[in-house]
Amino acid sequence: MARTKTIYACQGCGNTSHKWLGKCPDCGGWNTFVEERVAPERKSAGSSIGPATPPRPISTLNMAEEDRVSTNISELDRVLGGGLVPGSAVLIGGDPGIGKSTLLLQAMGELAKSRTVLYVTGEESMRQIRLRGERLGALSEGLLVYAETSLERILGAVREINPGVLVIDSVQTICSEALESSPGSVSQVREISAKLISNAKAMDVPVFLVGHVTKDGAIAGPKVLEHMVDTVLYFEGERGHAFRILRAVKNRFGSVMEIGVFEMKEEGLREVTNPSEIFLAERPEGASGSAVVSSLEGTRTILVEVQEISLRSKETLDSEISFKQRELERSTISLKQIKRNEEEYNEDIAEIKKQINEKENALAQKRKQEEDLSKKFQDLIKKKEEHQKEIRNMNSELLNQNDFYRAKEQEVNQFNIDKARIDASIENYENDF
Repeated sequence: MARTKTIYACQGCGNTSHKWLGKCPDCGGWNTFVEERVAPERKSAGSSIGPATPPRPISTLNMAEEDRVSTNISELDRVLGGGLVPGSAVLIGGDPGIGKSTLLLQAMGELAKSRTVLYVTGEESMRQIRLRGERLGALSEGLLVYAETSLERILGAVREINPGVLVIDSVQTICSEALESSPGSVSQVREISAKLISNAKAMDVPVFLVGHVTKDGAIAGPKVLEHMVDTVLYFEGERGHAFRILRAVKNRFGSVMEIGVFEMKEEGLREVTNPSEIFLAERPEGASGSAVVSSLEGTRTILVEVQEISLRSKETLDSEISFKQRELERSTISLKQIKRNEEEYNEDIAEIKKQINEKENALAQKRKQEEDLSKKFQDLIKKKEEHQKEIRNMNSELLNQNDFYRAKEQEVNQFNIDKARIDASIENYENDF
């Protein structure tokens, strides 16, 4: 069994070396060499592309114009040279989050209305693609989503489905089982791109390859990748701005002078058919040192603003002084108005304070009245207690008098009894005498 060997490959240009180098001798990049393992070449019984086409004289070749497939997005068709060419390979790069996947999903949603489209994603799940498709209005039965990173499975699905358009998002996430290096390495990107492009040429299927970019803005991977494809597109835009520009740096089927302008909206990318209106939207009227220049981009004329950086002249200084004086006058008027408002505000505050004092005085009077009523109430309670005490004393005296009268009554009764006894005794004595 043949052993694998270790090499060091430059991630910028694809140059290989048997040992690690700090600086690439080809592209001059520093710290770009990464260790990779390369398996020995396997002998193949035959080509997987299909039967070879025999050589033919150039004079006998069909000179009819190649049929192009419209994406129904005029700005994208403009940059592509009029639409997609069957069997072509298009590489599109841009900064992370610039809208590459959004642009392709919108375009594939339009193409899926008339043909089958296979969208292979290696970075997002199928549910995420579904959510973006709902937001962009790109849901269609002809748009097939395949979440896979294995090149062999992807090629098998392509041969089975035979789509009208193929999208690989992104080429740095796909890996081949024939190579031992990690996804995104130079050898993986080169091998995967070669097989996908060869398969597209053989099946006459246009393929879109989404590529990552480095911190310098170049497409990550070997430089040979840009040589292998037919068209290289860059999707550009400033951070914090909604406008995007799609430009071609290579196009075998059209001009590289065309640009496409888009505006990022909540519902997706919107075509900007009149870029001059955008470029001149923030131009101040009557500003010195500013001029409008006509620029020809492909077949479209675009108006842009050119500003001059120069020393200020006496007229400019006088104009600025006059402008500052007018601003000072407006500021003085505004300050006077503010002072008047402040005076009115202070008067209102004084009136409010006066009302508050009056209410506080009224409240103090009410509190004093409540205190007086409370004192009177306490006095009444005290008098009531004194009266109740006097009544208790009088009741006690009455009880004592009643006891005295009962005692006297008992004495009278006893006296009457004794008197009756004495009378009886005297009567008895008289009778006896």
